[in-house]
Amino acid sequence: MALPAMAACPALPDGPATDNVTNGQQQALCLQQELHDNTMDRNAQTQFDSLKSTIQQQQIQRRFDQLPPITRPTPWDRK
Repeated sequence: MALPAMAACPALPDGPATDNVTNGQQQALCLQQELHDNTMDRNAQTQFDSLKSTIQQQQIQRRFDQLPPITRPTPWDRK
């Protein structure tokens, strides 16, 4: 999972100490944004999958409800 974030947030070359800190901060913010975006995407996909499952369950229930009723067989008369 870190590979896409690392590709979108490359580390800048280090220079003076202040640039090093600034570059680290920028990369951390970029990685945090990538994590947020990935989390939002996963949440949306989870909600979509849940809604899809609910619809499928309702369709199956409707089909089940449309089946003809089952009648009990008459008992055999043992003599």
